[in-house]
Amino acid sequence: MNEIKINDAKEKNKKKGINFYVALGICILAVGVAGWTTYDSIKRFAGPDDDVNVSNVSQKYKVKTENSAKNAARKPTNNANSESKQMSRSRPAPESDEQQSVSVNAQASGTIVYPTSKDIVKDFSGENPVFSKTLNDWRTHEGIDLAAEQGSKIKSITNGKVKEIYNDPLYGTTMVVEHEGGFVAYYSGLGETTLVNANDTVEAGQEIASINNIPCEAADGYHLHLAIKKDGKFINPKEILG
Repeated sequence: MNEIKINDAKEKNKKKGINFYVALGICILAVGVAGWTTYDSIKRFAGPDDDVNVSNVSQKYKVKTENSAKNAARKPTNNANSESKQMSRSRPAPESDEQQSVSVNAQASGTIVYPTSKDIVKDFSGENPVFSKTLNDWRTHEGIDLAAEQGSKIKSITNGKVKEIYNDPLYGTTMVVEHEGGFVAYYSGLGETTLVNANDTVEAGQEIASINNIPCEAADGYHLHLAIKKDGKFINPKEILG
């Protein structure tokens, strides 16, 4: 009886030992599996896959950069537009169609010359009144005053025909010449004796008269008062003379 109990106790202890080792083995195996899984995850996280992803991202960035560069080349930058605008502002304003027409017609008629010196002592004022030192008032100046010495010769600015010569109470002896460019010139401040007569044809640079005085501009010294009409309206003579 006692012998059977001893054997049963041994058998139970043996089974407990086996179970312990089985459990230990399972734990070791579980730890191993967990370690491998962790290692594999770390390897995948820091491994070649990341290189591929970085390469893909780099390639996409490169393509995007190239496209941006192409688009930038096609479209001007704001700085370029600004420079273009500044350049545009710095250029002189284009002439009106009327001014271009006058200039073209004048050139078509032949050589354009200054009737006397190019020294302008009083400019064209258009519709804006300017002060007259002689008359002590304000009035429009419908021509330009070119400096000249008394008795110096006046030339025809281009080809044309003398329409009339008369004595103006304000501007003195005045010669009216209809030029081939489609405009009419008024040469004022001339001497009483002229070098051509009414209905004579004149050529560019031909001497037509000499300088004397201008009653309404006597305080400005000796000069030629040159006024030009185009289509019945006074224009700035510099549009013809250039």
